[in-house]
Amino acid sequence: MTAEPAPDTDLATLTAAREAEQRRLEELMAIGSAEGIIAGRRIGDLADQQKAAWRRVSAARGQLTKACKAGNAEKITAARRRLDTAYAEADRLAEDNITQMLRLNRARIEDLDRVFEQMGRTWDASAAVVQTLTQAPPPPQATP
Repeated sequence: MTAEPAPDTDLATLTAAREAEQRRLEELMAIGSAEGIIAGRRIGDLADQQKAAWRRVSAARGQLTKACKAGNAEKITAARRRLDTAYAEADRLAEDNITQMLRLNRARIEDLDRVFEQMGRTWDASAAVVQTLTQAPPPPQATP
């Protein structure tokens, strides 16, 4: 005949497990929050780089327009080269930055997936404690 564990011991074990799962959840959430701040700033920096690159394209386009109005072939050729260079740089930068932004967002989604998985484990551990509490026999009543 096997003795069943005392309800208090079972409850203590379940409570300790629930607390450990809760600590792990809080840790993942804190790390995720910090990483989210860093990723958000990096995405902002990448967007600023792209905006600056497109401003350079716009400026080069303006210089080409000005050179065309002046009618000087050498100035037109030089302005066209500057525009082509600025456009190629903006295009390359946009592709690189979008790739980085997608990578950062993918990492954030993976982090959230880990948080949600841990939430499930934490809730399951909490449910086990509640179930044990609701199934425990009532405490003995003191007789006067």
